[in-house]
Amino acid sequence: QHSSRTVVLDERLSRAGATLLQLIAKLRRQKTILICAHDYKSNFYAFIVSWIIRCPVVAVCHGRTSHNWRTRIYEALDNLILSRVQAVIAVSHAMKTQLGRLGIPTNRIYVIPNGLDPADHDPGQVGRFRRELGLEKDEPLVVFAGRLSKEKGLYLLVKAAKHVCEAIPSVRFAL
Repeated sequence: QHSSRTVVLDERLSRAGATLLQLIAKLRRQKTILICAHDYKSNFYAFIVSWIIRCPVVAVCHGRTSHNWRTRIYEALDNLILSRVQAVIAVSHAMKTQLGRLGIPTNRIYVIPNGLDPADHDPGQVGRFRRELGLEKDEPLVVFAGRLSKEKGLYLLVKAAKHVCEAIPSVRFAL
């Protein structure tokens, strides 16, 4: 039986050496058998630590933003790391294709989609959610569920909401 533990990293570059040493010591004490990392910074730390403690890495790739020069540098480094880890989890088939084009071996990329399985849907939760928001059963509701960052396009929803509200005054939006 194995348990999983989360390690929160100090991601400041000025603390990188100390963070690496703390992480190595902690993972050795815990006799870690697998590291799962979820973004380019944690992929970087995981890759270095895994080489030192001889432990495989699974990296989860949620997407690429390339929204500024710093992110593009991080993503270029991450591409090198992803091509060398034992497995990469992509959150969509499109992400797998994109990673393959970047040179990550596709035989090590596995797709585990984000999202909900409709079979797991509990109709009662919808009613509870609407009641918590003070909505009537028939009031139209638009829901945004995602990270509040530019590449998610929330600003487009906000612009569109004005027009939707003019056409359908009873509509409500939830973020």
